[in-house]
Amino acid sequence: MKRITIVAALLAVFTLSANAQEEEQKFEYRRSSLATIMLDTHDGTLEEKPEIKKVVVDTYNAKPTPDKYNDHNIDTRSIDINSLPTATADEIKAVDEKKKDAEFVARLMKYFAKEHVANKLIAKWFEVTPEKNEAGEHYTINLITERGLAGFTAEEVAAAKQAKGGENNLINGALEDLVPRTFIAVTRYSFTSAEEIMAIVLNPVIINNLTSSNVLLQKAAEIAIAKFKKAYQGYFVTTKTYLFQLDWNMETTFPAFESYMGKGDVAGFMNSDEFKIKYVGTTSKFAPACMTLSFDDKSAALIERATLRSTDAVIAKLQKEYDVFKTLAPIYVEGNEITALIGMNEGVEPGDKFEVLELRIDPKTGKMAEPKVVQKISAIKGKIWDNRAGAEAEAAEKGVKEGEENAATLGKTYFKGNAKKLMPGMFIRQVK
Repeated sequence: MKRITIVAALLAVFTLSANAQEEEQKFEYRRSSLATIMLDTHDGTLEEKPEIKKVVVDTYNAKPTPDKYNDHNIDTRSIDINSLPTATADEIKAVDEKKKDAEFVARLMKYFAKEHVANKLIAKWFEVTPEKNEAGEHYTINLITERGLAGFTAEEVAAAKQAKGGENNLINGALEDLVPRTFIAVTRYSFTSAEEIMAIVLNPVIINNLTSSNVLLQKAAEIAIAKFKKAYQGYFVTTKTYLFQLDWNMETTFPAFESYMGKGDVAGFMNSDEFKIKYVGTTSKFAPACMTLSFDDKSAALIERATLRSTDAVIAKLQKEYDVFKTLAPIYVEGNEITALIGMNEGVEPGDKFEVLELRIDPKTGKMAEPKVVQKISAIKGKIWDNRAGAEAEAAEKGVKEGEENAATLGKTYFKGNAKKLMPGMFIRQVK
């Protein structure tokens, strides 16, 4: 099978990247790539309150890609639900007809195929253009080189250069490691009342027990609902995200891409049906926004905060539920303290367990070697950084009781573990 060969012009990129990593290599690593798209479903409450919808939409549009992923956004940033093709019963069944959102997923899959979204994601990786570039090609491997070299030490780069085909192996390894880890997160928003949230969150049995002839069951249900109503009041921004992944492999997809590029057939590639998107999963989260539907500057700020928090929370939940979407974070060790720059925004809760990993990329193959698990650590209660949107302002409003630590100003999350076995350059990954 033909493999991409690094042209002379790209050797400079290789050298510059290696030098830059000499200083920051312990913080760099091969990240997954993410494209984010908003699905406008014309939710009733949002449609009734265009000023609220504008805050949600503007907040989404201004929100950067989570820093644990490479930004891989394409020209499609928003989809109107009315533009989605209708899904057949067989197409819905192919997703999972038992799931409530199977029809949405099937319609999105059909939309991706019709609009050749997989082709657009691949085109971004290779910077495909209709006109030939300075190297006489319709594509480059600059982006793959840049992202593929992340995490290499100067020593590994030098070793790769000396090995037979080392430089090309690094890039081909990046193609195998990185391109398949390209995701699309399609998010829909709704403005939901506490009563609607209760119907979703509370066990239906509890609600049904309100009318039970059993006095004890009825009383228990009343207490549970009273507690819920005390904790959840007003309106919430509810976020549901559908996660998809580029279907890419070096055996079939890559040769197909090479074939089109070899012929200079950019139009043929961009309109080809050979490149696909696959479905990973769906999940949802919500965050409190405001007490009433009335709108003013204060409620606008609260709605913006809720939109940011629910969006981050749903991404964190997807990471917990789907291993393929998990991210890494570098650890910091100072004396006996183990910390990381993650927190509540990433869904970290007291007692959550993480693997400490020693990462290594084989310079001869260019692929990530199997990570070595050094030990497991756990998040310490009361030492979890509240890095959610607006956390510091919220803490200032509520005030901090004497003797309590302000989670919003911790700046990092602390973990329980054996610090003596750890060192800079290691990473952590959450485990179930």
